[in-house]
Amino acid sequence: MHSLFRHSPKKNCLKKLNEIFGQRVKSILLGLIKTSDIQLDKLSIQAENFIKLLLTISPDITSILIKLSEMLYQIRNAKKVDIDEQFKVASVVSALYAPIAHRLGLYSIKTEMEDLSMKYLYTDVYKDIAKKLEQTKDFRDGYIKSFIAPLKRELSKQKINCEIKGRPKSIFSIWNKMKTQGVDFEEVYDKFAIRVIIDSELKNEKTDCWRVYSIITDWYKPNPHRLRDWISSPKTSGYESLHTTVIGPEQKWVEVQIRTIRMDEIAEKGHAAHWKYKEKKEGAGSDWLSQIREALEKPEQLTDDEHDKNKAMLYTDEIFLFTPEGDLKKSRTGHTVLDLHFQYTLT
Repeated sequence: MHSLFRHSPKKNCLKKLNEIFGQRVKSILLGLIKTSDIQLDKLSIQAENFIKLLLTISPDITSILIKLSEMLYQIRNAKKVDIDEQFKVASVVSALYAPIAHRLGLYSIKTEMEDLSMKYLYTDVYKDIAKKLEQTKDFRDGYIKSFIAPLKRELSKQKINCEIKGRPKSIFSIWNKMKTQGVDFEEVYDKFAIRVIIDSELKNEKTDCWRVYSIITDWYKPNPHRLRDWISSPKTSGYESLHTTVIGPEQKWVEVQIRTIRMDEIAEKGHAAHWKYKEKKEGAGSDWLSQIREALEKPEQLTDDEHDKNKAMLYTDEIFLFTPEGDLKKSRTGHTVLDLHFQYTLT
């Protein structure tokens, strides 16, 4: 269908699409084609502006979800293409589509995109960290067991039904910490996180999470500056969890995440899981898509740094233009090329 659209007279093709599949499918396809036509190899663009551009040219938010799926497929299968194509795909996925997955709360997809992109963009660093993680796996597993053991006993005594598990941080996350903190692999203290997942009824979730927090911090001393409460104030993506950092055995800092089964599913699957827990009602599907658009439109820090930053919202009176060099420029609706020239030469 994509090929048919490109090589058929536009007016006739649009009419044909409308007749066969209806307005919704035509709108989705138009968004996909416009997105695919952006010359990313020439484009110098930040993730925030790229998200705004996608929202502007894609009349149906479904186009963005399909494009996200396409890029995930491409990076998963990048080993089948030549080195130049691998680098191109990895660059686009890392810089643009991983931040979109992050904004939507699709953390498992975001993590996979980041790790696979790093594998092709920084191969030697990726292999070095992966090797060191494998070499320290036995020690890490033993430490996690010793950390979890007393908590399991205490939580069981308090009749709290939950699962406690340790998960390694992603290679990309560890590498990012090495860069931002200016340290070597051995000096990154939080290479893994402990996650407590509570089986709790919706009405008791907040109370149960804070109860577990109290038990954990009675056993291990917390760092008060590292407490993050995303239960009282969930992220735009719907993410809910309590995060704290405590001093574990051997005086090592350990990150602990406390959440319920429902919160954990939303953390991994974003709005798709969020709507599963809502009451079924007529038109819920379109409401779900509206929530996704809202999550993309709201400015939010795209890294693990949780400090607020002032970012521009998406305005309906903005237009985006590309220079012959592929640079993205922004102007107001109604402005001419001459206005744009003065706008960027006088600033």
